[in-house]
Amino acid sequence: MREELIGKVRLNLDYYDGSEPGTVGALEDKLLPIVREGADIEEYLLHADDGNVLYQLSDIRKNLLRWYGFEDSTRLLEIGSGCGAITGLFCSSCAAVTAIEPSKKRSEINAYRNKNSYNLEIIVGKPGSIRLEDKYDCITLIGALDTADSLVESDNPQAELLGKARELLKTGGLLIIATDNKYALRSLSEARFDEQPDSGKRLSRSGLIKLMEEQGMSDAVFYYPIPDYRLPLSVYSEESLPASGVFGTEPEEYISESLKLFNERRMADELLKDDMYKEFANSFLVFWRKP
Repeated sequence: MREELIGKVRLNLDYYDGSEPGTVGALEDKLLPIVREGADIEEYLLHADDGNVLYQLSDIRKNLLRWYGFEDSTRLLEIGSGCGAITGLFCSSCAAVTAIEPSKKRSEINAYRNKNSYNLEIIVGKPGSIRLEDKYDCITLIGALDTADSLVESDNPQAELLGKARELLKTGGLLIIATDNKYALRSLSEARFDEQPDSGKRLSRSGLIKLMEEQGMSDAVFYYPIPDYRLPLSVYSEESLPASGVFGTEPEEYISESLKLFNERRMADELLKDDMYKEFANSFLVFWRKP
């Protein structure tokens, strides 16, 4: 086995071909020395003016699943772990965490951030080419459906990724998905600061339900992170959607300076009144349990 150790974290390089995805660049070059040198992240973020750095390093990202009670014995597979924005939460909550990420540079950032996590292995490579013998209690696709074409080679990468996750999940195991909404209110208002995947790669709520059902994944449960899954200040369920007035609370660095076509906060309030918000939420958080 080809591997490197960063602290207590093992980087499995058996599937690494020496190349980096085309999306890896200046952001990773900025993040790597910050985490490698052990900078005080909270202090650094006080002066950061880059929304991308904020949602990669901010502890707020963990709010997405901080509320969920993972069992201590959980063996979790994180597909598309990126720079480890949420990996540390899994390491502190689960017995063993296996992360898969095509980029070695992003994997190194993740490893330095979680260097004291003895229960973390990061496999550098594309999920579609990695052979895994184990089955998992929980598998996460946090943002992975939005970038599925960079993770698997297929004519239908999102379906392929879901199918692989279903295959690797134990009976009774939990699949957790976080993804952008094709019809996100923020995108429609032209208000996003950070660079987003092409809208053609995103799924609507009904599109995601259909895709999951085609993979034998019916009865998925939807949650709604606000403002979105990257910097979730709150997470709401289908049965308990937010009251009006909770929008417009994003950190200043995360708000676009571009022209807004309409007032997102007022529009969200109106959609909530008319029971239409779920179709225009910025992000979805989806749970599905394998029968």
